[in-house]
Amino acid sequence: MTYKPQPRDTSDIQLSPEVMALREELARNAHEVWARQRMKDGWTWGEARDDAARHHPGLVPYDDLDESEKQYDRIASLETLKLIQALGYAITPPGGAPSTAGHGTSLAASSLLQKIQQAETDASSSAGNTKPELTTLLKIWSSHNDDLPEWYSDPEVYRRLARRFIKLGDAPRGGEIARAALSLKPAGADADAPAKWQDDVQLRQIKGHALTRCGHVDEAQQVLLALYHEGNPDEETLGLLARTYKDQAFAPTVSSKERPEILATSLKLYERAFDESGSFWTGCNVATLNRLIGNEAESERVASDVRITCQEDLTSLQSTGNSPSDTIWHHATLGEASLNLGDFDLAATCYRKVYEAAPRNFGDLNTARRHAGWLLEWWNDHGGMQEVEPGLLDEWMPISKVAVFSGHMIDRDDRPAPRFPAKLREAVRKTIHQWIDDNKAFIGYSSAACGSDLLFQQAIQERGGDSHIVLPYDRKQFRKDSVEFAGEEWSQLFDEVLENATQLTIASPQRTQGDGVSYDYANQVVRGLATIHARELRSNNGQPVGLVVWNNQPGDGPGGTASIVNRWRCQEMHVDQIDLSASPGSDDGLLPIIPEPSAPETVCSTTQLSDGNTQVRAMLFGDAVNFSKLDETQVVEFMKHFMEPIAEILKKYGESNIVKNTWGDGLYLVFNHAKDAGNCALDICHYIKNQIPDAWDARELPGDLNIRIALHAGPVLGCEDPITERFNCIGTHVSRAARLEPKTPPGQVYASQAFAAMCAEYEVTEFSCEYVEQLNWAKSYGSFPTFVLRRAE
Repeated sequence: MTYKPQPRDTSDIQLSPEVMALREELARNAHEVWARQRMKDGWTWGEARDDAARHHPGLVPYDDLDESEKQYDRIASLETLKLIQALGYAITPPGGAPSTAGHGTSLAASSLLQKIQQAETDASSSAGNTKPELTTLLKIWSSHNDDLPEWYSDPEVYRRLARRFIKLGDAPRGGEIARAALSLKPAGADADAPAKWQDDVQLRQIKGHALTRCGHVDEAQQVLLALYHEGNPDEETLGLLARTYKDQAFAPTVSSKERPEILATSLKLYERAFDESGSFWTGCNVATLNRLIGNEAESERVASDVRITCQEDLTSLQSTGNSPSDTIWHHATLGEASLNLGDFDLAATCYRKVYEAAPRNFGDLNTARRHAGWLLEWWNDHGGMQEVEPGLLDEWMPISKVAVFSGHMIDRDDRPAPRFPAKLREAVRKTIHQWIDDNKAFIGYSSAACGSDLLFQQAIQERGGDSHIVLPYDRKQFRKDSVEFAGEEWSQLFDEVLENATQLTIASPQRTQGDGVSYDYANQVVRGLATIHARELRSNNGQPVGLVVWNNQPGDGPGGTASIVNRWRCQEMHVDQIDLSASPGSDDGLLPIIPEPSAPETVCSTTQLSDGNTQVRAMLFGDAVNFSKLDETQVVEFMKHFMEPIAEILKKYGESNIVKNTWGDGLYLVFNHAKDAGNCALDICHYIKNQIPDAWDARELPGDLNIRIALHAGPVLGCEDPITERFNCIGTHVSRAARLEPKTPPGQVYASQAFAAMCAEYEVTEFSCEYVEQLNWAKSYGSFPTFVLRRAE
């Protein structure tokens, strides 16, 4: 039997500087050996040049080649060096220690890499029998500590982790990890010392990739252009850079007349990457872009070649028993090439295999769906065929819907009128499972009270989905209030569900005073976080779907299921109801599911905050940066040119701004609506930014005078301040807003996760809240997901 070695993936291998120095010498030697061999084989110059046009720079001395021709030999030499290390060998410089780059420089780092790899392996082979990959990766990243050797010894840990998050559709987290690695300082380094891996090419590529996936195309383009101009014209850099132009071409602000020119720029970059690598993924982009700009013959030529090459590589991989997830891009490429060739049947087969191979790789699925969508639209407009059937993409490669859930608890023993009696538990459980499968809603957001909530989260976890739980307050107190009364079985289920949750969010540190306010606040956070997730995944047009287990009655008070049905229906969100007032079917044991149930007759409005009651409001804390450097004369100018204009800005928000307070250089403001708080914060920052630095100098103020602003939304207690005799808002959530402000960069507006959720809940469009990082807030308050506000373009 003939031994046929299979290609090995070397994309994750990072070579040390001393090994990289061998690349040029090996390239030169390989070129000359090739040339001499061709002459011995009796090739004529013309034959060699014809062959070279397709495979090699040709029979000229290496020094006479131009840089683009030398690049061919450099790539071959580079991949040879990387393969040597991928196979486990060490390359030892003369008189030096073996190079270990690419393997990890500590056992701790190696162990962490194995955990990341194991999470991926389990996800692709377990069919839901272990924790979802995202759950495991989030726990790994939450253990991140720059002082531990597994996190500072090898950049490969960051690279691998960031790439997996991007594949799974969590590009914001992937970008956070790349930025953390690029800014990591050597242990004990001075504050001014350069970051340890600031020049790492792969980390910068990952950063650019994450920015692109998050929609920050211009920023991504700058990152990738910098890499390109520094002398990194490799396939990954060229391909990612080409994607930024492709994304720009399809931006809503780009007209149909402008689009072809931008696509042509993208095409040139993809063509260069394809010419130098022969890779089928860049080749498929060449085929697609040629079709989109009208070069149909070239599209078909390239697509045909790509399909052959890709199928050969896929067959080779499958013969070695590779995991299906290793072939996701082979099937995606074959599907896209088939669409370019008008072969819809084969495209459907290939795209279905993409979904089967990695149904939870939401980032990759969205990329494949986007390209297929462009081509389907092209065939609709130019193909001379019958109109493409709507919904094909969802049939071929469905993206999981994000479900937001609410439902009744199991009845207490002393409940006078039954609502969710224990005898209906099995019927509710089965109906929830059926609804999840029918709707392909494998990402779930809810609380975790006994009864409906826990049954819903258990079903999501049993389906191998992503389980996101929001508790209204402290876990121990919530367990006591909303679980333990139902018995030990429910208490055990509560502990198991929380242990297996993808993410657990505590909305408030303590139970809030006021009827139902804690629960109502948590419900708003649940819906908001689900909406953010749906937008990130481009699932269901960026909207979650709602499911409630409800008995059609008004309920026991605010914050309950009836009030949630009312809010969701007022917001025109799709809601399905599992009807507790009905009896299970005799054949299947399922309860009826009612689409779009009628909402209770209550008003969808915000309750007025008054002295002595608690309501959810948005808070703004601002601080003048470098105010302490001002002398007495400058303080006067500061009040006139800094604070007075801010006071004018506040007048714009009228009665929505219910609290105004200051201590000279700081601001504390409370607003009825998160939208007004965010717009006000951005208005203030915009004014200050326009004054720096020249305008400040003219007013005898330092050029580095600036402001930082933090935003949060949560329950506050309205009261009359006994000292100032003015209306004020107090409570633990005011402290939460205050602890974020000192960590906000000058000139920016940072916001808590709850504030971002409120903006998503009420569909604020004037600005966006974009995830930055899990940030340690001031005064050891804790570590929380933190967002930055950006004005909508």
